[in-house]
Amino acid sequence: MGTKPIGSYKLANNECVWAVYWVIDMPDLSKATRGVGRFYKGKTRKDLESANLRALAFGKEPDGSKVIYDCVVEKRGS
Repeated sequence: MGTKPIGSYKLANNECVWAVYWVIDMPDLSKATRGVGRFYKGKTRKDLESANLRALAFGKEPDGSKVIYDCVVEKRGS
């Protein structure tokens, strides 16, 4: 997958969890199924006026990997 390690954490059962990342171009989501957006920890529509918006998307890759996409949101027009 071309990932790079961020770090690791040893679990109580002596197994290890690794955090890795990779940077990819934004995929074409025009045919993606629609989800339900939610505001995080008390945020509201007013917070959408921020110039520093981010979105988290949770998913599963074809190889079975579970992923969290941390995306920068670009606002276009009004």
